[in-house]
Amino acid sequence: MLEFGAPVILLFVTNRPVVLVTAAIMVIFHLYITSNFPLAVPLEWNIFYSSRWSGCSCCTRPGTSGLGSMSSVWLPILIMVILFGVPVLGNLRPDLISFLPAARYYAGNWATGLWAFRRTPEGQPSCEERIDLNIVKSSKNQITQLTELYSSEVAEIFLQKAVAWRYMNSHGRALSSLMLTHLDDAENYDIREGEFVMSSVVGWQVRRRPPA
Repeated sequence: MLEFGAPVILLFVTNRPVVLVTAAIMVIFHLYITSNFPLAVPLEWNIFYSSRWSGCSCCTRPGTSGLGSMSSVWLPILIMVILFGVPVLGNLRPDLISFLPAARYYAGNWATGLWAFRRTPEGQPSCEERIDLNIVKSSKNQITQLTELYSSEVAEIFLQKAVAWRYMNSHGRALSSLMLTHLDDAENYDIREGEFVMSSVVGWQVRRRPPA
């Protein structure tokens, strides 16, 4: 209710004390989110919305006017189409609109993948080591970097934490179950989070658009 109710108040209510209290609540709300450093969240949104250049500046200055005071009738119509039409279209057709302007629920439901690297006999380069040896890229694999800082055991724990975090979402568990049906034995493989692999090999996290 806070996320939807406060913007409506700031948009339509003209009572200045109510507007100031609502703006203060929104600033505290976004600062609280930022202070928790949530994973995979664009924190710049919260910083922007709690700054004086966004909601505070637009809605709390004396003499601020509402939509009805705009000189062109097309401007508020355009604003309403962008604020409501784009999110509605983005949720109905996610293949057309990115989750950012569509304001889609963002909690682990993005495109993802898992990689399974077959373990090699002792003394032979592992599949991940072959990536470091044979592919020119900007950085080493995460397992290599972490092993240099800690140990192979600790590095493996760190990477498996990312895989375990993915399992907290239903589609992550489904992906794991699907992968296990194609492996002879999970103990013969090193399971890696797909985004980590792509960050190292390609240089960015590749996301494929879902089919229409």
